[in-house]
Amino acid sequence: ILEEHLRLLPVSVRAPFEAEAAAATAAASFGRFEDPASGARFLVPTCDLLKSGLAFSGPAIFEAAVVDVSSWISLSTAPLLVGRTIGGMRQPLQTVGIIYTRVVDASDGKQLQFRVGSR
Repeated sequence: ILEEHLRLLPVSVRAPFEAEAAAATAAASFGRFEDPASGARFLVPTCDLLKSGLAFSGPAIFEAAVVDVSSWISLSTAPLLVGRTIGGMRQPLQTVGIIYTRVVDASDGKQLQFRVGSR
């Protein structure tokens, strides 16, 4: 399986928040964000973030792009959705929606990861 990482534009949600290093017994806290055009809502754990494998705390930014596949204008921002069969033939892919998300360190723009098992 080939994994592709694509960034869809335009980013429709760009929300700063404060990330906290999680204590083992601390209750989870979440940032709540919404895409105004689509109404898509995101619940992001603010205490389960890692940077270079280490617990991260500090200013962070949540970004999201939501592509409405029923809208030609919205769909035009998405990459060409074509795959290959086992036999090597090109095949168009069908989708019911596309959402791109990422969380970055606000100080340097480097991508943050979620801790394995975060909810």
